Amino acid sequence: MERAERAALSRRPSVPAASCACGRSSCRAYRPELGRVERLPCQAPPGSDAGHMPTKLPYRPEIDGLRAIAVLPVILYHAGVPGFSGGFVGVDVFFVISGYLITSIILDEYENGGFSFVGFYERRARRILPPLFLVCLACIPFAIYSLSPRDLEEFARSLLSVCGFVSNFFFWSQSGYFDGPTELKPLVHTWSLAVEEQFYLVFPIALFLLLKLGRRHAIALFVATAVLSFALAVWGSRHATAATFYLLPARY
Repeated sequence: MERAERAALSRRPSVPAASCACGRSSCRAYRPELGRVERLPCQAPPGSDAGHMPTKLPYRPEIDGLRAIAVLPVILYHAGVPGFSGGFVGVDVFFVISGYLITSIILDEYENGGFSFVGFYERRARRILPPLFLVCLACIPFAIYSLSPRDLEEFARSLLSVCGFVSNFFFWSQSGYFDGPTELKPLVHTWSLAVEEQFYLVFPIALFLLLKLGRRHAIALFVATAVLSFALAVWGSRHATAATFYLLPARY
């Protein structure tokens, strides 16, 4: 039996390490024994795309730990615990984590030739829309029962803005002297999700186009954009507080 198996294996055509049936010289694969993704000689048989499917990123426990640390000051800030007036900085940490993971996924799929805008947005929709719609539906009966007619009308408008992922613009437009208490805005927390979705809409397209110019040019342009965004955030924190808080440019 063992001789037959060895004979069958010896008769299989081998793929040279320096070439691939699809024209690529190598593929990326996760090496569990090393704990990282490496570029290896492609061993996909002719006509197969098995070696070029998008690689699933390895689990990163330190990122989950960072998420747990970041969410604590946000919860304590909303709970009114003294000393956590700046707890909303945890939202920025979540933005950084999200940007890192999304960039890693896009780059990995792009280098493997498996990136698809349709697939990318489909995965985001499956991950975000079900819990979002559940939260919105759960808020409706409480809003009808507890809000005044005027506040209920504002809630209905915020609900529409959430469905369009523009709730950050909606709550920004309400900020100012006549702004009501956040306790009467059940969906105010969705502003950060709107910022994230707007990032998902713009960033993959921008990254894909910039990668066509070459990785070095892409990195230089993104670093310049990040510096400009940080400068805008510093300036806006003094001169346009609400816009800096709610809108994407200062969060990039």
